[in-house]
Amino acid sequence: NGRTGCFCARCRDLFARRVGRSLDADWPKRLKEGAELDRAWCEFRRETISQVVREVSERVRREHSAVRISAFVFEGPAIKIDLYGQDWPQWLKFDIVDYVAPMDYTSSISKFRELLAQQASLSTRAKRTIIGIGVTANESKLNAEEVNQQVALARQCGFAGQALFKLDDRLVQKILPTVWR
Repeated sequence: NGRTGCFCARCRDLFARRVGRSLDADWPKRLKEGAELDRAWCEFRRETISQVVREVSERVRREHSAVRISAFVFEGPAIKIDLYGQDWPQWLKFDIVDYVAPMDYTSSISKFRELLAQQASLSTRAKRTIIGIGVTANESKLNAEEVNQQVALARQCGFAGQALFKLDDRLVQKILPTVWR
């Protein structure tokens, strides 16, 4: 069914209580996108994950008030909220986190532009969004020119910054010297 998440007995019981019905052991196989049970599952996951993020954030702020809280998140809020349960636009809106870093890992410049446009549409949050660029991610292997192009596009959109994934010898020796000139 394409849904991800924890389907352990505890989560099944919590979800069953929420929807007011019992679920058999193989219930996740029957989740169908757009169906009532699937919509309820997506909402349950979003709220459960957001509650964990909120609780961690509150505890960190209580114990270390100067610490800024950030979260690396899956890109594309429109689609990925239900797929991964990360409602990061709401986390920013309600100051649950200080920054998010969507992992915009793609070698396609048109896809990268599309992701930036989606994220920039959350205009009041752009200054709290750090764009993740997948220099050596599984999803993308970028050369120096491609990294510079993505960095320039992210800067043009007014985001808070960029995070280059992942730190290795190639990034340090071949890519960074071209980006920070």
